[in-house]
Amino acid sequence: MLIEQLLAIAQKGSEKPLVLWLDEFRVLADNLLPNLEVLANEIDQETDVVANLQKLIAVLKEDSPKEIELSRCLSHIADVLDKKAGGRSNETVSNYLRSVMQFTNLAQMGEFAGQTRNNLKNKLSIQDQKDYDLKLFKHEGMLYCLEYYLALYKATVDTPDEKNKRKYIENIEINLGFGKVPGLWIDFSRNEVLNKFIYLVLEDELRLQLLRIYFDLKLKLMKIEMHCDKQMVCQAKYNSITIEEVVGAYKHFLAELLTVFHNVGVENLTSLFFKPYGDKPAVNEVIKML
Repeated sequence: MLIEQLLAIAQKGSEKPLVLWLDEFRVLADNLLPNLEVLANEIDQETDVVANLQKLIAVLKEDSPKEIELSRCLSHIADVLDKKAGGRSNETVSNYLRSVMQFTNLAQMGEFAGQTRNNLKNKLSIQDQKDYDLKLFKHEGMLYCLEYYLALYKATVDTPDEKNKRKYIENIEINLGFGKVPGLWIDFSRNEVLNKFIYLVLEDELRLQLLRIYFDLKLKLMKIEMHCDKQMVCQAKYNSITIEEVVGAYKHFLAELLTVFHNVGVENLTSLFFKPYGDKPAVNEVIKML
């Protein structure tokens, strides 16, 4: 029971930033705490194991803990879980360790980006911060995010047969006319847009809005079971989601993303590399054409 409760938190943390599931975290943590405290009392009080358990207990009691601290505390108690679970639950322990590692990677990314943003905020006035964000949307957001995703979507929906439609979702690399770019699944699995755009946005509410939009689609894409060999030849299985559901979620993602761009003051696409909807179309018109 204990390891399953811990695994639930680790898996959630591996899927998306804590800010997007904070209410659920509080419920999971409150249910977990009594069992952790019982375990801590059963172990020799002079060991590092108890110290690590107590650190985790303290973090779980916080209303909004730092992700990096939570992920590290979950990692530090892995040994005691392995001993507690026994051979019958080795698969669960392996899942736990894998989830904690993914959680830590995502948390480290967010922690580093947060430090970078705070440094910028300390140097810029409120107006300069707004100007910075608008420039970010018009350049990095347009180049690495919006126009790339629009071109990939248009190529996907314009392809009549499912086999060729799927290649834009599944392939490691595809050619959209300006060299090779990653397919949609690979791009989201690498969190490319988080690093190059979303995590750089200074305004908290605006960044949170983008995070919700991004991870809503990512969670659906990750339902595609992708298995790649050493040569990076991949096979995809759609056991938990259909290609139609993926494309529908993709369309919804783009409509929401375009709305955010329009609301911050971006009126037209730049069409610098990709022109799936014509040359420099109005953002609100592209929404209607999806």
